[in-house]
Amino acid sequence: MRNSGTRSADCGPASTSRTTRARPSGRTSRRTGASSRPRSATPPQPQTGPLPRSGCPAPGRSRLHAVVEGYFRAAPLVEQCVNHGDLALMNALWDGEVTAVLDFEFAVLGPVEIDLCRLVCEARVSDDGRRVDSEAGAAALEIAARHMHPVHGPALIHGAAILDQLRDLDIWLAQDSPDERAEDWRPGRLLTALLDADGGYLAPLLG
Repeated sequence: MRNSGTRSADCGPASTSRTTRARPSGRTSRRTGASSRPRSATPPQPQTGPLPRSGCPAPGRSRLHAVVEGYFRAAPLVEQCVNHGDLALMNALWDGEVTAVLDFEFAVLGPVEIDLCRLVCEARVSDDGRRVDSEAGAAALEIAARHMHPVHGPALIHGAAILDQLRDLDIWLAQDSPDERAEDWRPGRLLTALLDADGGYLAPLLG
């Protein structure tokens, strides 16, 4: 899976051939503001003060700091590979199985857990940010468990997921709606769950 510094992703509920890839309602499009977002070998380190307008209490902020710091401590200790950076079903073409993966503008060199956290999120979280159980979710968990680092994997996938949702929260903040509370936004809900003791949608991988 990691030969020559690259890897492939196991994914694939059967589907009809897709030639269009419209993003489902409620999902964050990372194309928004993409031209101003730099690429780096690992996800950019966020400001770890209070989350803007998220209402994140002090214990949650403390846990956020700890998870992000754990990610950056572990990242240099593991093999670096090429990650897609936005690994989701909408970025794949299907004809009964995956025939192509598209949109590599967010490709990044770093721990494999960068892509694994996104894969699990797409399979286990609904459009409105609520955890769902499904065959696809179970398959994504199995894939992640198989390819995570045996020692540092939990810290890396947890930190990568937090950084992933912080990026999405930044995009949602730029599209602010006065009729919605930040706590009700999809990335806001996911951040809250990820900072809970069980680790939200990643819980089976963090125990």
